[in-house]
Amino acid sequence: MKRSDDEGRAAGEAGRERLALEQAALVAALAGSAPPPAGFDSARTEAAAAGLRHKRRESAARAWPGLSEALGGRYAAAFDAYAADVPLPPGGSAADARAFATWIDRRGELPPTAWFELFRDRLRQGWPARAGRCQGTVAIGVRLPFAGVRCWKIGSVRDTIPTR
Repeated sequence: MKRSDDEGRAAGEAGRERLALEQAALVAALAGSAPPPAGFDSARTEAAAAGLRHKRRESAARAWPGLSEALGGRYAAAFDAYAADVPLPPGGSAADARAFATWIDRRGELPPTAWFELFRDRLRQGWPARAGRCQGTVAIGVRLPFAGVRCWKIGSVRDTIPTR
């Protein structure tokens, strides 16, 4: 009897490992980073993946509306390229929007108004003082106790920057 119990456990372990691999393959397909696993309808898997991409894109737009507005018609394509390249970060939609803004900033495609929002966000999240430059405008900011974040722009950005 002892031997059959050991064999049963080994078969159970093998089954769990196989199931874990199949689940990981399905998650990768839904994230858009792999083809659908064997036995799954590729059209339905792609439709589900497209729905998940759309939900992620819209959640990030709600978390950081100024970024999607600044990018305009380029937002959807840019976010989809980002989502294909970067897995969903921990921290929800705000963290995803922040990671997207950083990703697009590294590519040099972040509009000045969105860059200033990213500058303010980095100031809130990081060092108590920061300086940066974007398209001829220098921004200086500080985070003060009891006063919050204060930023100043020196230069000429034609886009208007909403104050908070």
